[in-house]
Amino acid sequence: MPDFFDTQDRSKRLAFYLDEGTFTKTEIVSAKGSDVGYVSASEIKRGDAVKFKPGTPRTVVKASDNEFIGVVLADPRGVPPTASGMPKRQATIVFIEPTEIYHLKLSDTNTAVSVGDYIVWNGTSFDKASTVPEMGVIFKALDEAPANSGKYIDVYCVIAVNP
Repeated sequence: MPDFFDTQDRSKRLAFYLDEGTFTKTEIVSAKGSDVGYVSASEIKRGDAVKFKPGTPRTVVKASDNEFIGVVLADPRGVPPTASGMPKRQATIVFIEPTEIYHLKLSDTNTAVSVGDYIVWNGTSFDKASTVPEMGVIFKALDEAPANSGKYIDVYCVIAVNP
């Protein structure tokens, strides 16, 4: 889950519908004990990177690549849809802005990072880019991090180009 919560007062925020598919009611076990809850393979949670769903106005899906527009600011609102046709849940999205500095957590298995290296989102975590992508959000490292550190580093958003 990306950590962009230092952006709350600096970046544009808008509410969007979440395309998460349908949820199934199931028994879940947590630290508080067992209960009945709703699960979906494409559930969107607070802090998840999201991108626009093509052909659907004001709707986002969970990003599985570097072409994301922002992150979910808080827990989504609404009832999880358990059948097609039910209303979608909603959430506020914080947009990633070019020329801003962010504080990101690298992957636990990150490649060694030097100042000036490009950092990208691979769908599950941030890591050093082997090649600079043509689309998506591209960051430049302002700090160093040893390999396999999972360290938090400051990065500069070079560009945020989305299709």
